[in-house]
Amino acid sequence: MADPRVFANGLSMRGARFLITAALCLAGCMTPTTPTQRLADSANEMNIATRFGRMDIALEHVGATARDEFMRQHSAWGRGLRIVDVEVQGMNMLEQSEADVFLSVSWQRDDEAQIRVTHVSQRWIDNRGWRLSKEERKAGDFGLLGEATVVLEPPRTHAQFPTRTIRGQ
Repeated sequence: MADPRVFANGLSMRGARFLITAALCLAGCMTPTTPTQRLADSANEMNIATRFGRMDIALEHVGATARDEFMRQHSAWGRGLRIVDVEVQGMNMLEQSEADVFLSVSWQRDDEAQIRVTHVSQRWIDNRGWRLSKEERKAGDFGLLGEATVVLEPPRTHAQFPTRTIRGQ
């Protein structure tokens, strides 16, 4: 009588379970990423790199035509501006190869303790990889993306009390 744990082709139950498990695991690994997922990955990688001052990594995700403007807008980041947090607020797929990404950026000037928040809209184009093509301020504080601002400071006064000499009579 034949062993019930062995199939007709000589494969055991243990071997069959291993093959089924391996096939299911490999099938999960072969799922292609969607354009939305690739956009989210690119946007997160670029914006986290800019937050920590890694402009070399961020520029890999910026389109060739937008690089000069991107560098001009972010020239003060890390030098006069400190980025506290960058949060992706949402994404809007306009077409299969074009999308908007919305950010909320918390920042402060180096000489201030006040936290400022600016809402930014980024336009991304998929041309064999998602690339930033345009970035603009939508709401919030001015000055994050290189806008000209006037910093008002209170007039400096002499901090010492006036000297008064008391003489004995």
